[in-house]
Amino acid sequence: MALVWGGGEQWHLDAAIAAKKKGHTVYVAANRKSILLSRAKGSGIETAPFAIGNYSFLNPFKLLQVIRFFREKAFDVVALNFSKDLKIATLAAKIASRSGRKIRVVYRRGLAAALKNSFYNRLIFSRFLDGVIVNSLATKAALLQNNRALFPSDHIKLIYNGIDTTKFTPVGERARGEIVVGTLGRCVYQKGHDLFLRIAAILKQRGVRCRFRLGGEGELLQSLKRRAESLGIADMVEFAGFVDEPAAFMRDLDIFALTSRWEGFGFVTAEALSCRVPVVAFNVSSTPEIVSNGENGFLIDLPAGSFDAALEKFADRIGLLIVNQDLRWKMGENGRLRVCKRFDRERNMSKALEYFAAIAKDER
Repeated sequence: MALVWGGGEQWHLDAAIAAKKKGHTVYVAANRKSILLSRAKGSGIETAPFAIGNYSFLNPFKLLQVIRFFREKAFDVVALNFSKDLKIATLAAKIASRSGRKIRVVYRRGLAAALKNSFYNRLIFSRFLDGVIVNSLATKAALLQNNRALFPSDHIKLIYNGIDTTKFTPVGERARGEIVVGTLGRCVYQKGHDLFLRIAAILKQRGVRCRFRLGGEGELLQSLKRRAESLGIADMVEFAGFVDEPAAFMRDLDIFALTSRWEGFGFVTAEALSCRVPVVAFNVSSTPEIVSNGENGFLIDLPAGSFDAALEKFADRIGLLIVNQDLRWKMGENGRLRVCKRFDRERNMSKALEYFAAIAKDER
């Protein structure tokens, strides 16, 4: 129930819209001020405002509110995206369930980070949770990293994030003087925008003509702007701020650079490829499940400790794509084909709805 917009929020909105189109009764519960609640309303989805925190399950009034909501709406399945919501939602679902009608709870894990092997997590995953969806093999591995017996591995369903390939469509080769290298994501440590700026500085030092465009807002935005000034690259880096239309943002790029230190799935990577934009990325987490090195982009190993050599190699690959238009086009074509085959939204949302139906009937 976060206020920000990211891959998890996009997945929930897509799932809600897909379920509504299939004739299911759907509610999206989120923070009153969240972008998700606003966009769900705009899509004709029934909504319910909730403010849930990590310890809301200890608040009897908050717990009663959730129990009443579950009972009044008579849900078959409740899908969650944040671990902090698990405690109150799983407890409320158990209490709200009636004889012959159990409310099933599915946790959709989108972060490729280890889950704490805590008492509460062991209790929730072993006793209260009915299903788990992960968005990548890397996310599944991370989920079970600290406790292989936390949840039955064969009950964890891999469903890749879906991209609207009818919206994220390619355009022809761009007619402009300078190549545009872009990235898109929240301005937080995970996304590695500081590394993105260092790569821009390397290319400037080499005399390579190009422009860098960074889309996204967040806690590190102002420090990143100061960093660009200190690196002497303010003249070649554009900070685009919050991007409301990512498809248009992607279509205006020649190369997409993913400098994330880790990713659960990396929506933006698949979105760029869907727009026929080749990707250069660090070889971390789930990225190799999206980017095939040498086919639709380049993967750069990111060793622990010093990043200098990795950043130089990253700059090498961007430089190669800048001077080789045919390679950009070929990799972009391969990327579009890969997304349409593996990450199409309609196909993957259908898999999610099938999984929910199986969970509701306890036939997973």
